[in-house]
Amino acid sequence: MVRQGIRKLLEAEPDFEVVGEAGTGEEAVKLVAALKPDVLVIEARLPGLNSLSVVKRLICCASCRAILILTTYEGEGQSIELLRVGAGVCIFKTADYHDLAQAIRTVRAGHFVCDLAVERELLKRAMPAEPAALENGGRLTQREAEVLNLAAKGYSNRDIAKLLFLTEGTVKGYLSHIFSKMGVTSRIQAVRKGLKEGWISLGEESGDGFSTT
Repeated sequence: MVRQGIRKLLEAEPDFEVVGEAGTGEEAVKLVAALKPDVLVIEARLPGLNSLSVVKRLICCASCRAILILTTYEGEGQSIELLRVGAGVCIFKTADYHDLAQAIRTVRAGHFVCDLAVERELLKRAMPAEPAALENGGRLTQREAEVLNLAAKGYSNRDIAKLLFLTEGTVKGYLSHIFSKMGVTSRIQAVRKGLKEGWISLGEESGDGFSTT
């Protein structure tokens, strides 16, 4: 019933064409191989072949241009695994329908987007266990380290503010303190120095998708 309801809503969009639907992971793999859709919208928890296996198979054989995951708040860990193996979008089932439609357009255009709760978990996993130790013996605070890591991954001040629930002015203030502590005068210098000294990392856990769209 839920799947059929989503299909009807998507079919009402003038720029969408729903070419098929499946009830299990096995059916999804077969249909995608036959129909080669631009976007696959898939439930994070599927009966039969699980969604992680489905995504791995489809990415491996390049049968689908982009994959969007529908998930629940309880599935953050699984959602991160799905993003790691190649899904481009993760959106919670509680999202507004218009958010779903826009997410489909976003992933179709080749961009990455996911719910803030999942992004925060990605950020937490990418963060170093201890704040960066600076040359002068001081340390970045945990929040300063978060801001610098996000800056290193290409987030704008506005994006950082949204992700960390801050104002843009507060983010600018953190960056100013970071520059002072690190003895630099710009974001680029701070990122370069942080990467060079190993204070921040663009490690594999964050993946290519941890950049802004």
